Amino acid sequence: MRFVNSLAISTLEASTDPPRTVPRPPVPGSPMAGIADCAPNWNVLLPAAIRVWGLRMAAIANWPTAICEPSEYCARTWPASATPTCTRLAADAPNRVLAWGTFNLPRRIVVSPVVEWRNGFPYSTVDSRYFYAGTPNSERFPAFMSTDLIVYKTFTAKGRNADVGFQLFNATNHRNPRDVYPVAGDRRFGTFTNSVGPILRGYMLFKW
Repeated sequence: MRFVNSLAISTLEASTDPPRTVPRPPVPGSPMAGIADCAPNWNVLLPAAIRVWGLRMAAIANWPTAICEPSEYCARTWPASATPTCTRLAADAPNRVLAWGTFNLPRRIVVSPVVEWRNGFPYSTVDSRYFYAGTPNSERFPAFMSTDLIVYKTFTAKGRNADVGFQLFNATNHRNPRDVYPVAGDRRFGTFTNSVGPILRGYMLFKW
């Protein structure tokens, strides 16, 4: 077993370019006419630590902000009386941390976990007609957190290698709802549902 110390240099990246937008002609008479362009911004921190002892690790943290015009939301009807404004994109997640590693264990066994935490994605409150009830995407799902891993063992037969093991998703059974009741005034308004528990799958890779 080898033991060599090494450390990668951490980096910090931030957007410094001026905002770039693609103008779209507004519909005459619509509340989109004369709306100001909105600019996203982001910052990314990429620390990476690598230690060769049957182990490799890395991590990423970022805090992007994604905003756009209401005209991006084609799936809802924007009331004609609404004031044009900037709002979050549906995939906006201001804070996100992603870490992973690879552990080479004895007997040719490999364990590779991935841990992710981020803010929940935004969603919009709507009325009984599914018109926006307030600013689009002003609410958020609960924070998302998942621990996934793959475990496999390498076998050799007739000079050929094969990795056989399993994959486990959401190993900690963290509650990550994917749906919400968004209709204001409904008795279930704000209730989150459709969380998926641990998922186990087989894994096999032949190396020729």
